[in-house]
Amino acid sequence: MPHRCVRLLLCLGTVLAAVEARSAVGPSAESALLDLSLDDLLALEVSGVGLSAEGARGSAAIVDVLTRKEWEAMGARTLVDVVALLPGTRVLQRSTFTNAFTSLHGTAINDNDNHLLILVNGLPWRTSSVGGSNRLLYDAFPLAVVERVELVRGQTVTLHGSNAVAGILNIVVRGDAASEVMGRVSNQGGVDGALSMHWGKGEKGLRLTAAQQQGLDAWAIPDGTRIAANTPIAGELAQRGRSLSLSARSGRTAIDLLGMDSVASTIGTFSSPVRPRAQDRSALAQVQHAMPVGAWVLHASGQHGWSRLDYDTFKGWSRRSAARVALESPADGRLRGWFGTQYESATGQVDGLFPRWSEQTRSVFAQAYFDLRADWTLGAGLQWQRIGNGFSDVTPQASLVWAPASSPWHLKAVSGRTFRNPGPAELFSSASFQRGNPALVPERGQLDALELAYASGEWAWSGRLFRQRLADVIVLVSLGAGQREFRNVVSADIAGSEVQLRWRPTARWDLDASWQHIARADDTLEPRDIGKLQLAHFAEGWSAGLAVESAGAAATRSTITPARPALNPPASGYAIARAHVSADIGAWFARAPDRASITVSVENLTGEDVRQPSAGAQFNTLPHRSDRCLWLGVAFPL
Repeated sequence: MPHRCVRLLLCLGTVLAAVEARSAVGPSAESALLDLSLDDLLALEVSGVGLSAEGARGSAAIVDVLTRKEWEAMGARTLVDVVALLPGTRVLQRSTFTNAFTSLHGTAINDNDNHLLILVNGLPWRTSSVGGSNRLLYDAFPLAVVERVELVRGQTVTLHGSNAVAGILNIVVRGDAASEVMGRVSNQGGVDGALSMHWGKGEKGLRLTAAQQQGLDAWAIPDGTRIAANTPIAGELAQRGRSLSLSARSGRTAIDLLGMDSVASTIGTFSSPVRPRAQDRSALAQVQHAMPVGAWVLHASGQHGWSRLDYDTFKGWSRRSAARVALESPADGRLRGWFGTQYESATGQVDGLFPRWSEQTRSVFAQAYFDLRADWTLGAGLQWQRIGNGFSDVTPQASLVWAPASSPWHLKAVSGRTFRNPGPAELFSSASFQRGNPALVPERGQLDALELAYASGEWAWSGRLFRQRLADVIVLVSLGAGQREFRNVVSADIAGSEVQLRWRPTARWDLDASWQHIARADDTLEPRDIGKLQLAHFAEGWSAGLAVESAGAAATRSTITPARPALNPPASGYAIARAHVSADIGAWFARAPDRASITVSVENLTGEDVRQPSAGAQFNTLPHRSDRCLWLGVAFPL
């Protein structure tokens, strides 16, 4: 405890001294958000649906957008916290799955978060070790560089390809000219910090950001809990993420460079008091350019990523490169769309798990939109892909949108096939505890969704129906004698509904409530009901927010086969609450009014969770103890 107090005093003293030395500039940071009406917030442009940005309301997909000021009002400090605020999502802690973090439409089936594709500024992030794990992004991606996040369901596979089974999460990097520094500490030893500097004018310029987030995961298991042959479990998972990013914008060209390092260690679990740490390091470089070609627009992009794994049981590396070229027709025609091609190449090796491997994927895609009438738009898309092992597939997509400019209502229907390509661990593993299977085929899915929404004045409402079907899902199947093999053996059929209500009586109050009900969920770990409530108040000089999430018992219905063990879902759900207050302290200093803010955030997690023991495949229910955490931070613009 003393060292935590010292950290807090040093952090506050350093920042307050810097604030006192600064001179006053400009209006408060909240003014931009306070000027937006509810209609303006719901009409924000999204860039994760197509090649060019378009309004979320009229786009050919069901889209939820969360802005930087909205998650700051709720005290979100990591990408996991931000995703948890979006309607229809369920964030899975590491005590459930080691790599899976976000469940959308009840797709939490295996040990990897590979059914929700993450984009960085509209380009896919696909780690190569296990075919789609997003753990490093959740651990280390710096929120200091993020402007907004977009959750997109429907019309995703045509352009973005593998892993967009349930949808995509597009992380949009900031384009404003603000610079700031922040620091934050918790009563559990967490230390966060970020420095973000911008040079240039408006959206044209250069942004350099260095960030760290460190703390304990929000789970802890009581001493004495035993699973799998009386193996005791007690402890928490310590995590630290560091990142360095550089973003450049100039007209039609965007360049993003990102380096991340994540270290995690389990404290006091199994038979060891401290488990050796697991470290992930990754670097990503991507460039995008758009140029007019007559009345059309040529879009070209390139990516190169590198990652290194340093775990207690294995070490490895991987590289991935991708290039995409597409032509987009004029946006003012009755018939519009785009077509193009994409190439991906990946290689890597993990000592003790699988040997050196390489793979190439080629795809051709096309998307068209046709205005049936002034208010109706029909969309159709197609992607053909060929994987290096000789497998090829075609994935169609379709949409129908009714969004009249003169009406507050809109209607969207989306349908299409989805897929996920097997990862190298699934194809080539040769470890003693698991075997790869080169005969694996991609997982297949079908997503059908319908949305009816209303937005006018201070009210916004939406109702959604969805059905997510999965086939050939890849899981580990027991072979006996302690060995398991990856096979395409699981199918799932998930159906449910979702209602969201948003009320903003003034620019200073914002209420957002959502409820998701799963009517059917085979072989998943999705609760039957998930409710979320977020309330924020914005004022000159201070703001406050409250976020609550509650879930009931799982809606799982096991389809038991000889190759697939039964699931034992939790008997009850969980509850998470976070309260956050931010206040300007710049007015305390005559030379620096409206310059700095102090933030206080309180989190509480309680309920039950599920963990898969290492000795078998049977899921067991483990009770949480109530976990409370207090964060205190300071921030000021430069």
